Amino acid sequence: MYPQGCGGSSPFFGTITFVIFTIQARSTNHEYLEGSLANLDCNLTKQVLTPKGRRFCKAALSANGRGVKADVVIVSGKEEHHPEGCYYIEWREGGQRKRQSVGKDH
Repeated sequence: MYPQGCGGSSPFFGTITFVIFTIQARSTNHEYLEGSLANLDCNLTKQVLTPKGRRFCKAALSANGRGVKADVVIVSGKEEHHPEGCYYIEWREGGQRKRQSVGKDH
């Protein structure tokens, strides 16, 4: 009934697709993005609590590079487990960084 990965493990592929379609819809309706979406570079980050305070850290990818490790982020070049926080997708628009919350992993 559910794609593999549902139930609190890692976000399944449908989640990532939803995010991309949401950005596409907003760019079409509200002209948030300039140019073609084919040239859109974006990052998946997670806001976590580090010893230096709250930081946006890059989400860690699985070994095959096709999925995201649940609650694992890259902090100072090393993978760390952080169950707290929320995932964000970030991109640049006219040289300015934009972030959109895409939810928690559950």
